[in-house]
Amino acid sequence: MIPVAWLGAYWLRFNLEPFPGVYFSAALEALLVVVVIQALAFRIFGLYRGVWRFASLPDLIRIGKAVLIGTAFSAVTLFLIARMEGIPRSVFPLYTLLLVWLLGSSRLFVRWLKERRTYRITGKRVLVVGAGRAGEMLVRDLLRSRDEWYEPVGFVDDARKKQGREIHGEGASDLNQ
Repeated sequence: MIPVAWLGAYWLRFNLEPFPGVYFSAALEALLVVVVIQALAFRIFGLYRGVWRFASLPDLIRIGKAVLIGTAFSAVTLFLIARMEGIPRSVFPLYTLLLVWLLGSSRLFVRWLKERRTYRITGKRVLVVGAGRAGEMLVRDLLRSRDEWYEPVGFVDDARKKQGREIHGEGASDLNQ
């Protein structure tokens, strides 16, 4: 993803047109530095340890931190090595945004595929009493369990503030109706 984001940032910088040869050679030379520094940042922030199918908001925050730190160190290193000759300053923010988007969306896509497959069950339709934390945990467990043949279709709860709300695509209704 790092080379795609780095070269994509140049491509965006030059308005989606091929960039001049001087910038292309500078981009390729800088890419070696960027890959090494960014890979170190990913290792320090633990991006290689995460399980993609369980990606969540804390993982996205970790991705953002790793990319920001890696980009900052890359910019400083490239400035010290070659005074950023042939590297437009706008490449760094574009690179940061692209890399966060590529890393985050790929993990989210894997999780979506896993969840989509998991939630495709057809079993005995059930209502869950209680739309609180315990009810949500029960529905999540029912949806992920391959041994159970229950399909939650909704929640029943007496709390007015939960009426019309959804959890895992299921709505909560009032007990008093």
